[in-house]
This record gives sequence, structure tokens and C-alpha cells, in this order.
Amino acid sequence: GYRLATSDAEVGHGFVVGISVPLLLRNPDQARIDELAARAAELRSEHDIARAHANQGIAAASARLDHTLDALTALAESREERDLAPMAAAAYRAGEASLTELLDAYASDAELHLAGLDLQWEARRAWLELERRHAQGTTR
Repeated sequence: GYRLATSDAEVGHGFVVGISVPLLLRNPDQARIDELAARAAELRSEHDIARAHANQGIAAASARLDHTLDALTALAESREERDLAPMAAAAYRAGEASLTELLDAYASDAELHLAGLDLQWEARRAWLELERRHAQGTTR
């Protein structure tokens, strides 16, 4: 382009030259951006895997607790339906059962009671496991 420049008493004629140089088409930080994006994707995948494991553990602990409580309920109902010790004692007093049958009935009753205590203990352990799993990870 043409240019006219003036300075105090002098006038000068000239021209303007413009040079356009293409900028780099490649971002020099692109490698670092790609590295950070890959690391973020890796961390998301690890987080998803950890969450899946936590949810699986919670589901397993919950199922264990449910099964234990169901077994405990079934045991309590079966104990209420048939109480062997009083029936065996009545049969022994009436002379219809021997002493060994009476002792077997008491042993069976004690075993049922111990099985109930074991199921209660297992239910408590399952509940603690479920609480621990909930503290480690959530289902959200």
C-alpha cells in the first residue's frame, strides 16, 4: 500500500509491505493435553471398577444378611411348632419314653437353641459386614 508521511516541514512518499507468516498448525502442548486426557480416562475407569466392586460387595453382604435372617425366622417358627423337651418329659413321666429318649429330646432342644444363637451371631456379623461395605463405597 501507498503511504504518505509528514514530519514538520517535510513530506515523504513510501509504501507499506505486509508479510503474513502462517502460524503453526500443531499445538505444541497437544501431547501433554492428550496425556492428561488419557490419565483422566484411566482414573474414571478405575473409579468405575472400584464402584462396581463396592456395589457387588454390598449386594453380597445384603444377600447374606437376608438369608441369615430368613433362616433365623424359619428356625424360630419350627421351634414354636414343636417343642420336643416338654413333650418328651410328659412322655417320660407317663412311662411311655425311656430316659435316653428324654435326654435325646433335651439334646435336640439344646442343639436347636445353639443353632439359633449361631444364626443370630451370623446375622450380626452380616450386618456389620454390610455396614462396613456401605462405609467403603456407595451405590450412587
